[in-house]
Amino acid sequence: IYMSAVRTALFDDPLHRHEVVKAIKSRKIRKILILGTSERMVARTAERLGLPPPAKVIQIEEISSEEDIEKAQKSRNDEGKHVIPVPSIEVERDYPHLLADSIKVLIHKTRGFGFKKGGKQKIYEKSVVQPSFHGGDKGKVTISEHALGQMIAHCVDEFDGDLFVKKVKIRPSHGVYHIRAEVEIPFGHRLTDNLLELHDYVVDRIEKFTGIMIAEFNLVVAEVAKRDKKWISSNHENPDVETEDT
Repeated sequence: IYMSAVRTALFDDPLHRHEVVKAIKSRKIRKILILGTSERMVARTAERLGLPPPAKVIQIEEISSEEDIEKAQKSRNDEGKHVIPVPSIEVERDYPHLLADSIKVLIHKTRGFGFKKGGKQKIYEKSVVQPSFHGGDKGKVTISEHALGQMIAHCVDEFDGDLFVKKVKIRPSHGVYHIRAEVEIPFGHRLTDNLLELHDYVVDRIEKFTGIMIAEFNLVVAEVAKRDKKWISSNHENPDVETEDT
C-alpha cells in the first residue's frame, strides 16, 4: 500500500506519467511546485516529467514552525491525516472524499520565503486530507478483524512462544485502529523487562506488513496460568476477536 503511493508520487506508471507530461505541455505554465519528502525525490520527479532541475528548493522549516510540523506529524501518525498546501475548495472539487478539514495560516513572507517579524503578511489556506491508499478502479486492500487478531497472536508467538493471546479487541476509527490484546503468561515466567519490547515489536510488524496505522495498542497481562507448550502452539493462532463500533 505504502509503496504503491510512493510509485504514484514518482510517476512510475508510464501511462500516468504520459498524461501528466501531456497536460503540462498543453498549458502555458511558467512555474511548477513539486512536493516531495526529500530533495532527491523532487529531483527524480522533475526528471521523470521532463522538467529542468528545480530552480529553488524550499524546506518545510522555512514556511512552517517547529510546532506546526510536530502537530502535522502527530496527526499523520495518529489519524492518518495529511496537510497539503492547497485551498480546500480545490480538493473538494476533485476529491471530495479525501477532504477532512481546512486551516488558514498567516505567513510573514520575505524574499527568502521564510519567517520574519515585520515582513509582508499573507494568509494561506491549507487542506487537511485523509487519503485511503488503494488503487481506485483496480480495487482496494482490506483486512478482516479476525485476520488482524491472528496476525497479532502470531507476532506475540514469534516474540515469545510461552505467551498465549486470549482475546483481541479491535476498534477501527477514521482510518486507524485502536487495539487491546489480552495475553496469558505461564506461572513463574519473567516478562516485566520485555513487555515494552513486545508492545513495540507487535506494532512495528503489523504496521510494516499490513500498511494499516495503529493509533493505540494496549497490551494487557490478563491471566497467569499453567499451560502446556504443545497446547499453546496448537491454539495460539485463534484468539477470541471482538470488534468495537466507533
